[in-house]
Amino acid sequence: MRRLLVIIFLLAISAAVVWTLFRWNQSSTAVVDPWSAVPQQSAIIVELPDALATWDQFTHTSQHWSSLEHLPSVAAVGRLLAQVITRAENDALLRESLRGVPVLASVMRTGGEQADLLLAFVPKAVDDVQMHTMAEVLKVNETA
Repeated sequence: MRRLLVIIFLLAISAAVVWTLFRWNQSSTAVVDPWSAVPQQSAIIVELPDALATWDQFTHTSQHWSSLEHLPSVAAVGRLLAQVITRAENDALLRESLRGVPVLASVMRTGGEQADLLLAFVPKAVDDVQMHTMAEVLKVNETA
C-alpha cells in the first residue's frame, strides 16, 4: 500500500514539474475584441481588414469615404491614420504589431445634424515603447 502512495505522490510531483516547464514562459495577455468598443447606437459600421496596409487604396477608391470626408471628424481620422502609417514605415515593432489588424470605423449620430466617428483597432502586442509611439502620434501625454 505504501508503494502505491509513493508512486502516486511521485507521479503528482512529476506532473507538476512538467506543467510548470511547459507553462513557464507563456504570456497571460488576453485577446481584446475591437467590436466590444463599438456602441450599439452606431448608424454605420465599416470593418476594414488590415486597414493600415490598404488605407490609401480605401480612401481614394471608396465613394462612401469621399461622401463622409466632409465631416471634420472623418477628415481628422484620415490625417491620423496617415500619421500612424508614416510612423509604422520607420518603426519595425509598430509595423509588426499593426500588421493584419482590422480597423472598425463606426459612424453615429450625436444629436441634431451632427455625426461622429469612432475608430477601434487593437494591436497584436503592446509594450511601453509602442504605447509611447502611439501617444506621440495621438499627441497625448503618457498618463492618458
